[in-house]
Amino acid sequence: MLKRLIYATVSTLALLTSVPALQAEDVSSSPKATQIIHSSAIPNNAGAPRPTYHFEIRVGGGSLSQMTIDIPEEVAIGEIEVKSQSGQKIDTTVSMNGKAATVAFAQPIAVGTNMDVYLRDVNTRWKYPKTWFFPISGSVGGVNIPFGLGRIQTYGH
Repeated sequence: MLKRLIYATVSTLALLTSVPALQAEDVSSSPKATQIIHSSAIPNNAGAPRPTYHFEIRVGGGSLSQMTIDIPEEVAIGEIEVKSQSGQKIDTTVSMNGKAATVAFAQPIAVGTNMDVYLRDVNTRWKYPKTWFFPISGSVGGVNIPFGLGRIQTYGH
């Protein structure tokens, strides 16, 4: 009985030491897909008049020619502005189709670029703390690909 226990222990240890260690990949250094990195409300008070909603997006998987942001039914926005990470305004054309805002870039955004998207002069019918979800997608190589949900959390007074 003791020999079996020792044999099982040695076999298990030999098996575990022969498995190579897995290493996590640093997504920030080589993005394989466009990603929503960060989102916030400025200010994040639900009752604030005309706040700005902000999304930070990292382009990956191919250059980005346009982006679509689905606006929740209870939300209205005044304008959309896109800036590079260095703060320079990126030339865009914005069009609204119902509750979807399409942002077309004058020049495709290169892979590895971080950009800031600002939804300015936001107006909601909801003046209490709430979490808003903005589905964001974009055209990469002529194919529309979902990037994920931009999550905006607002808080009470």
